[in-house]
Amino acid sequence: MSRQKKQRAQIFVTVIVGVIFSFALALWVHREKGQAAELKFQNLSQARIESIEKTLFKNLDVLAPFQPFYNASVYVDRLEFRTYAASFLKKNPTFQTLIWVPRVVFDEREEYETLAKQKGLSDFKFNQRNFEGDFVRVGDQEEYLPVYYEEPYKNALFPLGFDFSSDKSMIDFLKKVRKSGEVGLIAWRDPINQDKEKEIFLFAIQPIYRKTVSLSSSKDRWEKLEGYVLGCIEIKSLIEMTLTLFKEEGVNIGFYDLNAPLEEQLLYFHPSRLSFLGPVVESDGSGRTWRVLNEIDMGGQRWKVVCTSFKPGWFSAFYLDSLFVFFIGLFFTCIIAVFLWLFLKRHSEKEELMAQLSKNNKQLEDEIETRKKAEKSLLKEKDFSERIISSSVDGIFSLDLFLNVTLWNPGMELITGFSKEEMFSKNVLEILPFLKEIGEDKNLKKAVAGKIVMSKERPYEIQRTKRKGLFEAIYSPIRGERGETVGCLGLMRDVTERNKMEQQILRSQKMDSLGQLAGGVAHDFNNLLTAILGYSDILLDSNLEDEDAIKYVTEIKKTGERAGALTRQLLAFSRKQIVETKHLNVTSLVYGIKQMLRELINEQIQLEFSLANDLKYLKGDRGQIEQIFLNLVVNARDAMPNGGKIKIETCNKELSEDSLERPDSLEPGSYVFLSISDTGEGIPPEIKEKIFDPFFTTKDPGKGTGMGLSIVYSVIKQSGGDIVVESEPGKGTTFKFYFPEEKDLFKEEEVFEDQVESIEGKSKTILLVDDEDSVRVVVGTVLRKKGFVVLEAFDGDQAFEVIQSHEPEIELLITDIGLPGKDGITLANQVKAISPSTKILFISGHLDKCVDQRGLKKTDFILAKPFASDVLLQKVYELLFQKKAA
Repeated sequence: MSRQKKQRAQIFVTVIVGVIFSFALALWVHREKGQAAELKFQNLSQARIESIEKTLFKNLDVLAPFQPFYNASVYVDRLEFRTYAASFLKKNPTFQTLIWVPRVVFDEREEYETLAKQKGLSDFKFNQRNFEGDFVRVGDQEEYLPVYYEEPYKNALFPLGFDFSSDKSMIDFLKKVRKSGEVGLIAWRDPINQDKEKEIFLFAIQPIYRKTVSLSSSKDRWEKLEGYVLGCIEIKSLIEMTLTLFKEEGVNIGFYDLNAPLEEQLLYFHPSRLSFLGPVVESDGSGRTWRVLNEIDMGGQRWKVVCTSFKPGWFSAFYLDSLFVFFIGLFFTCIIAVFLWLFLKRHSEKEELMAQLSKNNKQLEDEIETRKKAEKSLLKEKDFSERIISSSVDGIFSLDLFLNVTLWNPGMELITGFSKEEMFSKNVLEILPFLKEIGEDKNLKKAVAGKIVMSKERPYEIQRTKRKGLFEAIYSPIRGERGETVGCLGLMRDVTERNKMEQQILRSQKMDSLGQLAGGVAHDFNNLLTAILGYSDILLDSNLEDEDAIKYVTEIKKTGERAGALTRQLLAFSRKQIVETKHLNVTSLVYGIKQMLRELINEQIQLEFSLANDLKYLKGDRGQIEQIFLNLVVNARDAMPNGGKIKIETCNKELSEDSLERPDSLEPGSYVFLSISDTGEGIPPEIKEKIFDPFFTTKDPGKGTGMGLSIVYSVIKQSGGDIVVESEPGKGTTFKFYFPEEKDLFKEEEVFEDQVESIEGKSKTILLVDDEDSVRVVVGTVLRKKGFVVLEAFDGDQAFEVIQSHEPEIELLITDIGLPGKDGITLANQVKAISPSTKILFISGHLDKCVDQRGLKKTDFILAKPFASDVLLQKVYELLFQKKAA
């Protein structure tokens, strides 16, 4: 920390301590003053609450003389009531109005109304207020409590004749007073007179009983009630009149009716004149106000008086005292801080003089230290460069102008087998004579002469390490300070593995090119085979009588079907075959390709079959399953150059949870088992883990692609099964396949002949589109023989013209996918747009990458070329007659 910062910190700490001390002293003053003020407030509040209570009780007591007043006369008329009321209101100014409410039974109602009208009240009637707020005549009832006298009448709160028995809130309380015989007190919130400003009044109610009756029991009081005297007390006047006895001290007073709902309990709030920011009724619990309250049971009801303080009025005094103490403390803190600052400044000037002297000495020491650091940095850079060279997996060396070794890293030691000590200061060509044999001496001499040289990859063997492979060397001249050549730097790298990868990529590209060629050839060949198979079916259906002719045509069809199997292999090789998943019986499939498998092996190899006749079905593509047999039989043949035996076995397997035979990847259940074994050379353990890797092969270059077993692995995994390989060198190899049993079966070909017969004579219009004339001729012939109307088109444009001009609507479109110009998928989409009911059947020799990009789905009807006539008719039946046949 610098001297100035240290001084500032000392001054800052002093100021902070002074502020904290001043603040603490101010808090103490604030607390002491506040406690005294709060005690004073409580005393003032209690005195005001007691005064209000006494005033209220006094106002209840003054109504007691009304009982003897009514007992003094047989009948109190309006003039007598007015005279007595005027005297009473003058003596008791807190009462605003006096009201006489007699108890009138049903038989006396007309008498009271007649008497009132005789006294000049022509509109007098017993009334009540309805739901609309209008005053209407009361109905018939046992007794009434009407407003009969009200003084002074000019300030009348109620219309004369208003029946209190019609008001629910008032009648309940009147009944309570009637039974008790005591004065009652109730708050009235809804004045009947709508012209008068809405206020809340207190009514002191004195029940009046007949003078000749004993009132010792509640039953007597209930039956002998004469009526009620109601004294209306204005709460505001009562409280303000009470508070005139007290000096203004900043106390707010609230008067509450605890019998009312919470939101209506406040009857009147008297704010202090010191509350210039507005009244504070209740404390919010934050300590901002003081509060004193008292609950009163009076007149049969519960009431509450609450006194609250107002902060500016009560707290300003001790706030000012606290602030005064706080600012006095701050003043003395500032004085101390100034003296401290002057003292530290003088001390700092002395220290600066001493620091200047030590600074000069420090500069000398720093210069010495800088030189030492520069020397260490150079050594560190040199050490770092040496670590980089030592860590390189490539060989790095340097030579002087005479080709003597000046640098030899561990990479060179690993490649050549010569250590740094053996090579240092030795001529590299003398120690490594093979460099002359491969011509590297010329490249080294060129580099020493100042030319940059990159030698080609050269195959050679390192003598001491017996290391064979491809090595690449790079040489560059080393320049001196003036730019002259002082030696050369060499980099040697083993590129054997890189070369293998490049060769593998080239082989893969070559195989891809061959695949494209195979796909193209298969496409054209499938068109020819479609015509051959079609014409064969036509001839066989034409009732040939010559048995030799039938035999020859049958052989032509079988040969065409075998040729079709060959094209499927070409398409599998090119990865463009159409995958058509069906329910397959592997035993039947093997019987179908027996002859093809025998042709793949030589006469020295024995082919043996053990096939289950009750084999269950699996779900897969026929071409892919055939590819498994072809690949494994060819591999077995190559593994037995001197002859041997290949055995193919099929059976059903039940693999339980505890079965040792069950692979870990398979769930317990029923499986179709396939085994292909040979008596060949076997597979070494180090190679067994790699046999399913793409492009991995142990065959010589040009004799294997390394893709056969990877295709086999892909097919079995896609089917949900697994493969197990058992092999020992010299004892042969066995491939075991487990396919999940397909239990959801349906009949595929049993009812086909009946279905084909059933569609004969049903005239349907079909548009056939194919750019191969022979395909159109043979397919059209087959369909016309079954009674279909067949229209033909060469390409998509011609087909679209036929559809637009033909009537009636075309019901089935059979189109090749690979048409010139507009392809079959585009044509099908256009046809669907104008004729949604038209069915679509795609035919194709192969599916290239553009098919998926143009939206062909696996659920679309696709027929792979070549196809037989019965297969074509089966697809047509499925589409046109909506009945699944296969």
